[in-house]
Amino acid sequence: MSDNNHSVQLALTDAEGTVDCIFKIDPVFESGSSVVSDCGDYQMVLRPVPFVSGKKYRDKEWLVEQYITEQMTMQEIGDMFGVSPMTIYTWLNKHGIPTRARGRR
Repeated sequence: MSDNNHSVQLALTDAEGTVDCIFKIDPVFESGSSVVSDCGDYQMVLRPVPFVSGKKYRDKEWLVEQYITEQMTMQEIGDMFGVSPMTIYTWLNKHGIPTRARGRR
C-alpha cells in the first residue's frame, strides 16, 4: 500500500509474468465512489470496502440487508470484517438465509 501522497500501481500480467498493463489508481476514495481504469482490452473497477470492527455479520437483520437487499457477496462482507467468506456462509446458514450460487449476485 501507499500513503495518501502517492498513487497505487497495479500490474496485470499473463501466466508467464509478462506485464500486459499497468493501472495507476489514486488511493484516496470518496465515500461510495468507484475508480474505473481502462488499459487496452482490460477494464478494472475498484471501489472502497470499509473495514468494520465488531461482529455485525453475526446479526441476522444486518446480514439480510447486506447479502439479500444490497446483493453483496460473501467475500465482500468478509472483507469488511477481516474474516473469510466461509465465516459469512456459516452465519448465513445459522440464520436460515438462502445463499446464492457461486459467482451470482
